[in-house]
Amino acid sequence: MPWNDKWQQVPAIEVIGRALAQLGKPSAMLNQTLRPVSQKSRDIMAACGVPAAFGGLEAVVRALGHISRWSAWLQAQTTAEQPLPVMPTSAWPDSERATLDYLASRGVPVIPAKLARTRGEAVDFAAALRAPVAMKIASPDVAHKTEVGGVRLGLQGDAAVGAAFDAMLARVRQARPDARLDGVLVSPMREGGLEILVGTVRDAQWGLTLAVGLGGIWVEALADTQLRLLPVTPQDARDMLTSLRAAKLLQGFRGSPPVDLDRLARVIAAIGDAALALGDSLAALEVNPLWVRGDDVEALDALAVWADAPSSTH
Repeated sequence: MPWNDKWQQVPAIEVIGRALAQLGKPSAMLNQTLRPVSQKSRDIMAACGVPAAFGGLEAVVRALGHISRWSAWLQAQTTAEQPLPVMPTSAWPDSERATLDYLASRGVPVIPAKLARTRGEAVDFAAALRAPVAMKIASPDVAHKTEVGGVRLGLQGDAAVGAAFDAMLARVRQARPDARLDGVLVSPMREGGLEILVGTVRDAQWGLTLAVGLGGIWVEALADTQLRLLPVTPQDARDMLTSLRAAKLLQGFRGSPPVDLDRLARVIAAIGDAALALGDSLAALEVNPLWVRGDDVEALDALAVWADAPSSTH
């Protein structure tokens, strides 16, 4: 399509305009390469009867692909399962443990953990599990526990657990003397499997948005996430999982069992509903990681972030 005053004679475009008019269908002219659209271009299009012009080939084909997928999605919505209404809650979780307890109350499977307030309790809890344990500082004031030495993994034996308890409290007190410390969470280690990120964040225009991707270190390394507006159905969540570039890992990889996608999708949808139920004061809710191995699914770590301070009713 001409775009400057060098172009005066446009017989080819006149022919194209007459041909498009005879089609009797919505139509447009396609340029092979990307070209600017100026007032000169629009004047020629109007004079020759060309309703629209696009270019180049690669950009147009990509756009048509997006239109096709969007149209298919709209068509699927006419028969798709619709999300059920979410009942609001007065809960206001302000720590990892409180957030995990809240998620459990909404049907999300969470890792069993006990709060040890003394060294002796930590040793007893770990011994009862008869397996390596993870220990994490419990504090409503410490969101990023690893940064203050508040996480230890793979601990086993009374001496190791007791020493880790004492050292962890000392490190955190030194790093965050202002923080309220409830104690140390003791939970079993989870080996193998995959770590999934499930997070919600409130967009100023769109509201709560759900993000799903590989969790742990892979979140930033791969930048492989899928986004949907809440609420979502389990089928929506399943579509998000299968749309990930790393979806092959969910099918079983190098000896790991295939993930039960239907169960995982139900859990993801439940996390989304749990976020919606917390109301407009919720800024974000993140479960990272959501551990999955076969049909075993557990939230290992979670945190709610609030836009407003809790009111007296919470």
